Amino acid sequence: MKKLIKSKCIVRTILFLLLSLVCLRITERIFMGKDAEELSPYYYDYPKNTFDVLILGSSVSKNGVQPVELWENNGIASYNLSNGNQALSCSYYLMKDAIAKDHPKLIVLDTTYAEEVYPLRSEVFLHYLTDQMPLTDRYRYEMIRDLISEENRTEFYFPLYSYHSRWKELTGADFENGNYQKDTLGSVMYASTLPLNTPAASRYEVDATLSDPSREYLQKIIDLCHSENVSLLLMCCPVSYANGDVALDVYNARPEIQQQIAEIASANDIPFLNFIGDPSPLDLNDLEDFKDGPHLNIFGAEKLTAYLGSYIRDHYDIPDRSSDRAFASRMDRLSSRYEAVKRFQSITTVSRADTALKVLTMYHDDEDLIYTVFAVGFDAGSLSPVLRNGFEALSLPLDTSSDQHSDYYAIIDGGQLTAQEQTVTDWKAPLTYDGKDENLRIHLQGGSADQEEMTLNGTDCTSDQSGLRIAVYSKSEHRLLDCITFSYDGSTVTHGKEAGN
Repeated sequence: MKKLIKSKCIVRTILFLLLSLVCLRITERIFMGKDAEELSPYYYDYPKNTFDVLILGSSVSKNGVQPVELWENNGIASYNLSNGNQALSCSYYLMKDAIAKDHPKLIVLDTTYAEEVYPLRSEVFLHYLTDQMPLTDRYRYEMIRDLISEENRTEFYFPLYSYHSRWKELTGADFENGNYQKDTLGSVMYASTLPLNTPAASRYEVDATLSDPSREYLQKIIDLCHSENVSLLLMCCPVSYANGDVALDVYNARPEIQQQIAEIASANDIPFLNFIGDPSPLDLNDLEDFKDGPHLNIFGAEKLTAYLGSYIRDHYDIPDRSSDRAFASRMDRLSSRYEAVKRFQSITTVSRADTALKVLTMYHDDEDLIYTVFAVGFDAGSLSPVLRNGFEALSLPLDTSSDQHSDYYAIIDGGQLTAQEQTVTDWKAPLTYDGKDENLRIHLQGGSADQEEMTLNGTDCTSDQSGLRIAVYSKSEHRLLDCITFSYDGSTVTHGKEAGN
């Protein structure tokens, strides 16, 4: 009897401790800061041996390689384990962890941050990685012990120690598990582009040497992959220059640093895709394919991912998992969610009028979307070429012959123009439209600036800035994705906060 009671007490104690750990982890997740630069924690939700290819590196590869597109175009099962400011020292320990979990056939490592002279760029950035790893992960603790001084380790062992004071800052978003990296297999994406007047970077020679820590951890990585029989592909993502995004000295030092990486790779018989040394295979346009100096946007990432997928197919014996019916079914469902994320990110993060209108044109025929186009008191005859081209691309009839100010609206439902009207602006008899179906209630009113009203399902889509407004509504998601305002001269784009931006 005593043994039975003792056994029950042990079981209860164990259950209590397990429940306490779960509650602690949930609390930490709520209190931790939310940053798209973090390692995706969803990697650890997948069973062992799920992924054949893993991508590691800093934010440049997190933005630059889209695993779902590797799946869609090549049948490659991959995950992006990059995170912001991931140094080679961090890549080494994360690689040990990933090999233990998945034992991938190939690891693609971006070496952009080999330029760092210290093992860590900053201790702060280690939180991007260790906070997202399971508390029970042995390599998490190895990484902390190696890279963090003993007196500073507590906040890394227990993330809640760092974030407990955030309780005053908590919002509804902190309680949601809506991080879209769950549907992108660890990558992030943005459609913003460089300004059209971005200056070209100055090219000059810099005396740069690969630091001892970078050299040490790169060799450790090479030795690890060799001992574990894992193929290693080194890659350096391309870089553009935007004032303030990349310091000129760093921009000009990178080619020399990466040349030294190339020599190490050659000596160890490791392939190296050096897109700083030669970006021409990617056919990139600096003003269209970069969201800032060092990071590719969605459009540039598509080019890099397509090239990488073809290279992997041509040079490595990676299985085509599309022949695995059960695996393919799961990935295809994820692919559908990824396309929804890609659509949302494309629409809501564009930063130039020409790019925004290209994106809207790209999704013009999407049966799930309703576009509400509205403009008040504009001079149709002197409309900027960017907006004029946008009207034509969206197949919107617009009379530009009048020299009087006009009000205009159009409704595009699944690519079909279901309503449109253009009238001379008249504050006494303003142009109005009211539409309602099971998905969407639209109210529009023109006239003077004070009279202007644009509401969709009760959400006010007007703003202090005058201009052409295009609201985008998803019927399947039952939500307003965005309301974009284009200045009439085509110089600025503003995204509506009420649409989730």
